[in-house]
Amino acid sequence: MENIFVDKSINLIGEGADKVIIDGNSRLYAVNLLADGIRMENFTIKNGIEAGIYTEYDNIVIKNCKITANELFGMEILSKNVSIINCTIYAIDWGILIAGADNCTLKNLEIYSVENKSITIVSSNDINIEDT
Repeated sequence: MENIFVDKSINLIGEGADKVIIDGNSRLYAVNLLADGIRMENFTIKNGIEAGIYTEYDNIVIKNCKITANELFGMEILSKNVSIINCTIYAIDWGILIAGADNCTLKNLEIYSVENKSITIVSSNDINIEDT
């Protein structure tokens, strides 16, 4: 029940979003992706203050995750070549913030019970949103 910091290129594969929960325990971010080339799949991420998932590194894949109960953003993406696929984001203030990012793909997302904006894109290029 702690927030996690990932600072090397690695594949993090959980048994399933309903089985593996990362609880940020009211830390700034529940998950900090701090290296290029991280792949994260099959987790529930909750209880971050600023965001459930934060990254400013490139070539990140986030797949089959549930992001909920974070105080501000579900995800805060400040990087290039990020793919967010088959994720559910709900019960949150803001969904996804993409800022200063390039060449990102959001595909097959389910976003609901978001108080403000589901997806916010600021100063970014080539952001593709598919089947969301």
